[in-house]
Amino acid sequence: MPIVKPFLCFGSPPYLWHKLIYHDWYVQKINQLGKTFARYDGILPSIVTIDPEMIKEITAKQFENFTDVVEMNFTPEQTTLDLAR
Repeated sequence: MPIVKPFLCFGSPPYLWHKLIYHDWYVQKINQLGKTFARYDGILPSIVTIDPEMIKEITAKQFENFTDVVEMNFTPEQTTLDLAR
């Protein structure tokens, strides 16, 4: 699996997220590395994918092996129907 190389404990670039548009960076990496690649958020490895078959396999068929999720706290103003609690 291709990987965005990390730098020490800082993880994989980009480091200045406030100066980037997330979507553009991810589109560039997907075009460069393919539908699935790995990167580090600090020291935490993560897999980034847009492959529907892999998403289906992980979220439905292999759920018991991938139970760790990233917690994201949203304010009520940011919550939509798909993020409802």
